[in-house]
Amino acid sequence: SLAMSSKPGAMRWAVYGILYCSYMLYYFNKKNYGYFLKNLMTETGASRAEIGALASAMELAGFVTSLVNGVLVDKYSPVLILAGMLVVASVTNALLCLTDSVPIMTVLWGINGFAQAFGWPCMAKIFMNWFPDPAERGKLYSVLSTCQNVGTALVPIMLLPLMNEAEANAAEWGLGRFGGWRVAMSFPAVCGLAYAAVLVAFVPSSPDGNTHRTRAKTTKVNPELHKSTVGSVFGTVASSPVVWTLSICYLGIGIVRDFYSNWGPNFIEESYDGTGLGKEEVQNIVKQAVSWQQVGGIVGTVIAGFLTDTLFDGRRAPVISILTIMICPISLFALYAPQEIVLAVPYCTFFLLGCCFTTPHVLIGLAARELVEPHLASTAGGFVSAMSKLGSAAAGAPVGRLMDSYGLDGALALLSGCGLLGGLSTLTLWNARPPEKRDPKTE
Repeated sequence: SLAMSSKPGAMRWAVYGILYCSYMLYYFNKKNYGYFLKNLMTETGASRAEIGALASAMELAGFVTSLVNGVLVDKYSPVLILAGMLVVASVTNALLCLTDSVPIMTVLWGINGFAQAFGWPCMAKIFMNWFPDPAERGKLYSVLSTCQNVGTALVPIMLLPLMNEAEANAAEWGLGRFGGWRVAMSFPAVCGLAYAAVLVAFVPSSPDGNTHRTRAKTTKVNPELHKSTVGSVFGTVASSPVVWTLSICYLGIGIVRDFYSNWGPNFIEESYDGTGLGKEEVQNIVKQAVSWQQVGGIVGTVIAGFLTDTLFDGRRAPVISILTIMICPISLFALYAPQEIVLAVPYCTFFLLGCCFTTPHVLIGLAARELVEPHLASTAGGFVSAMSKLGSAAAGAPVGRLMDSYGLDGALALLSGCGLLGGLSTLTLWNARPPEKRDPKTE
């Protein structure tokens, strides 16, 4: 265990690196969805709404789980939960290879959503135990969160060539029905199972091995609060206006983020139908667009982390509000600009989108944990995450049905409204800051 190291400085950076890679594996077992759904529709003849039900099942399961997972992470070992749920996510991906039934796939993807919902709360709990200083937290949390972008960007880069090779050589390799698009599920599953063992072997929950360590040594907390029941803890968080304001914004971000993540690759491919480009050329455009979206998320998140720590002195809401509102004009551009212009600048569009929805996604989770008492941090984070999952569920079957009826235009109009509403709601928190940063004279 790294907790036995005699160099605590090096030890915490080792934990930081292992955590970074672990959540990349979570995303590897989640964001592969966008790369097998087109093949699944072709093979089964299912509609977008039916296939979108997989994503909705995942996010609805995550929504329900997120309402209580924070309480569990606050009470039990976040490392064991993190590793255990990575195993569950990996196993569900592996089981998907064994069935042709869309309803069974939907159930399995829902179980994956249950497991995925524990990933980030565990990460955040371990991170706050190892990095308790609020003066550095924004920057380091933002950099840590880029593991989501890196993991998502690696999915097409690694899986699309592997899928093509498996499809072309299925008979030679003896893959049979497990070749082609099913590789998009089996390969991430193997990686996740192997890495779960690394987490258990090398990562302690905190520097002193205390599972229940709170985030900041300087914050005074009533010891009686730690005796609170699960119901009272959840009730306190659920009655907080700050948490609900962040939840409204997170709901909209969830719709926008998962729409572009899940349906984006499919619609890029459809947009280039009839242009004369070959399959590999279009796939290359997809990979680059997705990569630029993740680069935008990384750049925006890292810069925003520094800005909220320095320029805004610990206030996260200004950056959240500004970037969420910007989703509106970008989506309207994609809706009303001539198609030849949109297709000419797909990388720029996806870069800006990545910046505008990934950065608030990260900062809302951090703000929710910071703006409540330390013993409520994971519960508050889980609560707002549940609202994000609800939005993500809406980006599955409901938005798929919307597109079946009104096409892409209807979806883009919805995304514009989500960005505007979410950004305006967080303007009310412009001056909100963590307890450690508050001026007692103004309290």
